[in-house]
Amino acid sequence: TMFALEKMKELGNQDIPFFVALGLFKPHLPLVAPEEFFEFYDKNEEKCFEDGEYWSNTFTDRLGSLGLAPPQSETNQYDNKMAVSDAQEDSGIRESNIEKEDLIPLVRKSYYATVRYVDTLVKKFADGIKRLPSKVKDNTHIIITSDHGFLLGEYGRIGKWVLAEAATRVPLTIIPSKNFRKIYKKTKIGTRITAPVDQVDVFPTILEMAGMPEEYRTLAGKSGDALPGVSLSPYFSDPKASTRGVSISEYDTQYDSGRSIAMRSKYFKYIGYTKASRKPLLFDYRGEDHRMVERENVIDNPEYAQVKDWFEGLFQEAVEAGDTKAWLGIKNIEPIDLHYSSNRGVNE
Repeated sequence: TMFALEKMKELGNQDIPFFVALGLFKPHLPLVAPEEFFEFYDKNEEKCFEDGEYWSNTFTDRLGSLGLAPPQSETNQYDNKMAVSDAQEDSGIRESNIEKEDLIPLVRKSYYATVRYVDTLVKKFADGIKRLPSKVKDNTHIIITSDHGFLLGEYGRIGKWVLAEAATRVPLTIIPSKNFRKIYKKTKIGTRITAPVDQVDVFPTILEMAGMPEEYRTLAGKSGDALPGVSLSPYFSDPKASTRGVSISEYDTQYDSGRSIAMRSKYFKYIGYTKASRKPLLFDYRGEDHRMVERENVIDNPEYAQVKDWFEGLFQEAVEAGDTKAWLGIKNIEPIDLHYSSNRGVNE
């Protein structure tokens, strides 16, 4: 973080536009962090498991056949790698040898500890920006995101090799600069949106915020193909706006199913497979009992027929378009459920 701040100060003195990406490796294997962050959860262990009953009440027995649980081979690797070979006791970092039955509780606590550690680094970086010269700090946008989620015992598994919500959902925070907010006075700070967005939307958003002319916001200069993402700037002034039909997650499945593609709208997730023998899945995340968890596949429920047809249409268009332009068709269209009721099963 200190190197990134020094680099920003150096670039700022050159009076040129710049982009700095700060990558924080944690939370990632090995799940190690300074001891103080583990001590917090040693003293507040209930914070790691307060939703235990919620997560245990899933259809775990059917996850394997649905292809929604990470393969056991992924969970097993954490038993072998968990903070042993890379940790150093004399550096103040926790090192642990674990038993099989202790795997999930220890991984969850360790994951939370490393997340808490990363939170302090992010705050340190943001506070450091405030101490930079005005011409730098007042013109700096901050964007925070991650590459994937992680199952921490949900469905009796640990890992990410799956399209379940806990593995594909990530944080995305955009903090426009002080001078940007002065120019675009309708920008609302502190708002949260419920419409689907995607990480490929970050790049076109940055280009627009930097003032890049629209004709150059392409893959290869003025004559290049359109970007797969779409700028998120409409949400700066209108949190109820819509920029895309669904967000996309794709995984080359280990279940011999070819490509598996998840499409997430405001309330629903559709998972389709390029292998014809694999049946698609549809989940409705409305209702407290269905928050962030796949409890019921409603693909054959007639009450969801309209939703199913809408997703299947998008899926077929994407597969037929191929990899390069597969997702251009979902830009700038409303999710089918943008104005749906938050009540489960009310599909209009």
